[in-house]
Amino acid sequence: MLPDITLNDSSLKLLLGIVGVLLAISCVRLFLLFRANRRMRLEIARMQKQSASLHHDLSAMRHDARSWREKMQRQFDALRADFAAKAEQTSRTQAGLLKSLEETLQQAPAPAIVAPPTEAPKAPSPTSAAPPVPTLPAIETLRAEALTSEIAALKDQLESSRQQCSTLQRSLALSRRRVAPAARLRSSRNRNRAG
Repeated sequence: MLPDITLNDSSLKLLLGIVGVLLAISCVRLFLLFRANRRMRLEIARMQKQSASLHHDLSAMRHDARSWREKMQRQFDALRADFAAKAEQTSRTQAGLLKSLEETLQQAPAPAIVAPPTEAPKAPSPTSAAPPVPTLPAIETLRAEALTSEIAALKDQLESSRQQCSTLQRSLALSRRRVAPAARLRSSRNRNRAG
């Protein structure tokens, strides 16, 4: 087949034109490939920077959430210990007050028994009747009332402390529930972006 082709000027020009066109097409193709490769490298570098930034943000958020959770746990433990100490002190105070009240009641003198008179007393005349003298309450009664009011105040304080403790427990549980889904959502977003 090659011997049939005559190598004259026109055929050589035609072959040179075909080779030139193929060379131009390959050069354009190489240029486009280099350009696409450069764009892909820039895109990969940008995505790596974005991934590193997201990873840094996520680790900072995890660290902040962990430190906040630890701080809340420390505050809750301190409040619980404080309330437990107050409750124990209140119970000791109540026990001491009850004990002192019982001792006071036991040490109180028994009422004197008055013997009935042998002669019938004379009926007082209405004109000479003196107004009744109000009797003062006994010291033991006053002490008992003071102790009772103090015990009631301590019980109210203990109840308010328990309510505050339960409120703090609820707020801590709610804050834990809020932090956990947000962290899971961020981690899933980061995985989707990286993928």
